[in-house]
Amino acid sequence: MSDSLPHTIRNDPTSEVSNLSLEEVKKVPGLVAPYQHKTGTFKVKSGLAQMAKGGIIMDVTNAEEAVVAENAGACAVMALEKIPSDIRKEGGVARMTDPKLIKEIINAVTIPVMAKARIGHFAEAQILEVLGVDMVDESEVLTPADDANHIDKHKFKVPFVCGARDLGEALRRISEGAAMIRTKGQAGTGDVSEAVRHARAIRSQIRYAQGLDKPELYTYAKELRVPMDVLERTVELGRLPVVNFAAGGLATPADVSLLMQLGVDGVFVGSGIFRSGNPAKRAWAMAQAVTHYNNPKKLAELSEDLGEAMSGIPAKDAIQFK
Repeated sequence: MSDSLPHTIRNDPTSEVSNLSLEEVKKVPGLVAPYQHKTGTFKVKSGLAQMAKGGIIMDVTNAEEAVVAENAGACAVMALEKIPSDIRKEGGVARMTDPKLIKEIINAVTIPVMAKARIGHFAEAQILEVLGVDMVDESEVLTPADDANHIDKHKFKVPFVCGARDLGEALRRISEGAAMIRTKGQAGTGDVSEAVRHARAIRSQIRYAQGLDKPELYTYAKELRVPMDVLERTVELGRLPVVNFAAGGLATPADVSLLMQLGVDGVFVGSGIFRSGNPAKRAWAMAQAVTHYNNPKKLAELSEDLGEAMSGIPAKDAIQFK
């Protein structure tokens, strides 16, 4: 079987396509999205990201945690050597995860595996792409390599997710080729307030833009420093033109519900699970909360007896990940 196949197909020996070549796989109905990101078009990459819509992505630091996340219902995992709360605690320079660990996690699960590259560090992204990750997170949680120049994501076949605090940041990252946007929040704090602030900012700025006429919209595009066509598409849709997830400080099923009710398409959860008293149960409860976010009775049941939540720190007291 070809090593160029996505890991979700390669690692399933019972799959009907496990022994097919990539060209043969392309002809199998229902398998278009998982492999087509190899062609690298933005439409295909953003389509792959759409597959995560309505899901939860969990940070994991080893294969065992990845299996816990998959069993709990995660739609993908983020492979990290240290979760954000540990990065905050230990300080120092935070870099790309060891490729050996990434490969171990890829081999342990059947769901997509993501990994982080430093902002502007296109060489780390190149390495992650050849490792076969399903998405690269150009992440402010790691120490930026080039805070003046983000990665040109159009040059890559693998899709990217990027953080944003407002509409301008979101549309600039999309114009660079990001297939998914997430709120920056304050990862590793257990404080959801910044994620809420960023989600509301993006939503309110889109509503504002929808009230502008063409000349005003052109001026607003210049203020935001974004291409006019990307802003026009956003106004037309009434939302970002790519999948928009919440991230940063989510620690409870109620946090998940709050952000989902604010209109995000899914959530990232990191330190809030594996630094809590009962990671497996909390992971399952938070995955269920994505589905039942609009059902307070179900959320109350999901919130019972989860063990101690991560202690966390208020976002205002945390070192800011830019």
